Amino acid sequence: YDQFVREQIAGDEISPDNPEHLVAVGFLRQGPWELTSMEVPRVARQRFLDDVTNSVGETFLAHSLQCAKCHDHKFD
Repeated sequence: YDQFVREQIAGDEISPDNPEHLVAVGFLRQGPWELTSMEVPRVARQRFLDDVTNSVGETFLAHSLQCAKCHDHKFD
């Protein structure tokens, strides 16, 4: 299970030449992403990373991480 989770989160970073690891991170790629020529690449990348972080937090920690961008819940 540990290896499965590791590959789901960062399979493309662990071994980028292995196509099976690229398939593993597919659930992170599924989202409302439509990159257009109007978007600033650095901003689009940051929005994507925010979404990935929140997806991983909700999936494996059972807690949304969206609030952590603005403030801190002392008891969560």
